[in-house]
Amino acid sequence: MKLLLFFPIIEIILLVLFGDIFGFLNVILWIIFSAIVGFWLLINSSGNIELIKDINKPLDWIFKKVSGVLMIIPGFATDFLGIFLLVKPLRGVIWKIMPNNFKNFGGEFGYNFKKKNNEKNITDVEYKNLDE
Repeated sequence: MKLLLFFPIIEIILLVLFGDIFGFLNVILWIIFSAIVGFWLLINSSGNIELIKDINKPLDWIFKKVSGVLMIIPGFATDFLGIFLLVKPLRGVIWKIMPNNFKNFGGEFGYNFKKKNNEKNITDVEYKNLDE
């Protein structure tokens, strides 16, 4: 979460750094080009019935969509992350790491929720008066 706060600062530093190295016009052209590629990834990787046939295809589809969104966001760090997600061998590495980080994602409604042991057991009973 703290990295998320520094992310705009990292983007600005990289923008200035690459602007000094490659020039202002080249940096602007790169940002426009990466946004076009991102939109193309989002439009081109639309859902097909054929994607469901192979178990890895939906994962590829998700990574392409996330990569497209990252490419649309202006900045070099997001572009590098988007390109990183497009490389197929790296997608497998990321997918193996992700479930461990989001193991209890979803709270009580998550698939891996365990009840705490310190909670008391509650028994639900109904009362009926037999004297009446």
